[in-house]
Amino acid sequence: MNSSYYLDKHTRKNPGHYAVKTEYGHLTYLELSEQVNLFANGLITKGIKQQEKIILFMPNTLEFMISYLAIQKIGAIVVPINIKATLAEINTFIKHSNPSAIIIHHFNFNQVRELNSDILKIKTGKGNLYWHSFLEIINNASEKEINISLDENDFSSQLFTSSTKDIPRSALFDYRSLLTVSHMICAKMEIEQSSRIILMNSFNHTASFQLFFMGSIIAGATLIFRATFTPDLLIEAVESEQATHFFGLLDAYLTTGIKLQNKEANLSSVIWWIYEEGTLTINEKEFIKKQFETNNFVSITELTEEEDY
Repeated sequence: MNSSYYLDKHTRKNPGHYAVKTEYGHLTYLELSEQVNLFANGLITKGIKQQEKIILFMPNTLEFMISYLAIQKIGAIVVPINIKATLAEINTFIKHSNPSAIIIHHFNFNQVRELNSDILKIKTGKGNLYWHSFLEIINNASEKEINISLDENDFSSQLFTSSTKDIPRSALFDYRSLLTVSHMICAKMEIEQSSRIILMNSFNHTASFQLFFMGSIIAGATLIFRATFTPDLLIEAVESEQATHFFGLLDAYLTTGIKLQNKEANLSSVIWWIYEEGTLTINEKEFIKKQFETNNFVSITELTEEEDY
């Protein structure tokens, strides 16, 4: 079982419910499922096989979500890397993970323009002599349904730490671990179909991001993606989308908290404010809780530390 099971389930039950909303467009569960199936078929046509690795070097966009789910649909392994990575770091990740392909967004094409690797290269926007077009792969793909047999011990993703000063550290996650903890996150944080979860860059390469991403798919909820972060973008996303959950870095809370001292904002729709691991002083934590007017301010560690997975 992988994300395809839950995507198919919610496509049948709630085809018109939004799966993802970004500043550049929206996709319902039906539209997302169709795009994922097409891109998955396209990857198979390009020679990608089960349990091969594919690097994702993309911000939080519609194409990231399609790519991530398509890779899992064919039983390949997702390798999301830090969107702030340099070309040298990307080459290190490639050397370390030995992927069959890399998929990038045209937003950050300049960072990989000089990439010298013989792996399959795919980019959004227009293709060229060296890069296949993401859209052309979808447009030329078969619509046939894909059924891949997966074991819970098969690997679903490989995640790297941000630092590459020495040999990069990485961890391989199997489906059992990913889905077990994602289910637990849904239960503890009351993630359900009506939930609207904000995920902003730049941490889609972290384990925590994968848990909330997968939790949203499991519950049939709506992801609110933003390709960048600023305090104003966070406030706008909460107010316009009536978000119920936000997961972000500590810096996002501290900078937005300062902004809220001088800005009127209605953030009352958010039930849960969750942050990536980090150290806060008592004064900083109380400052954040006061500015965001919440007692539900918890770290991802607080949600998962009691679980054995």
